[in-house]
Amino acid sequence: MLTGSDGVARITSVYPGWYRGRCVHIHVKVHTDVTLTDDGSFTGGQELHTGQLFFDETITTRVAALAVYAADTAPRTTLAQDSIYDDGGAASGLLTLTALGSSPSAGYAGTLTLGVES
Repeated sequence: MLTGSDGVARITSVYPGWYRGRCVHIHVKVHTDVTLTDDGSFTGGQELHTGQLFFDETITTRVAALAVYAADTAPRTTLAQDSIYDDGGAASGLLTLTALGSSPSAGYAGTLTLGVES
């Protein structure tokens, strides 16, 4: 995903699932000065940051109760139990989630400002 000229990346995704031993998260990498290829990938540039984006535990509990997620029988690791997330809030990659409707199935918009020093 490339950012726009304003430096903002807009990603549309399903709420991530989970696997044993880790809380709900998405991996993120920041690259600069890349060249897009015809297949939508990129070449060149410099990787400046590798990190993870985390999801609020209260909201994850609500989403996990939806049928499609409740079918996952893997034990869910909470933010507090996770070995990577350090309880640092936004500074540690915790997204601000805003409900898009009155039900968790309506979805959420997540935001986080990620500053990377080049």
